[in-house]
Amino acid sequence: DERQTTFNDMMLIALDSVLLGDAE
Repeated sequence: DERQTTFNDMMLIALDSVLLGDAE
């Protein structure tokens, strides 16, 4: 399901952004 894949990608990007923001 493309929607589910997109949602999962968004979740990963959000988590990655938080980690990067926290690192800096």
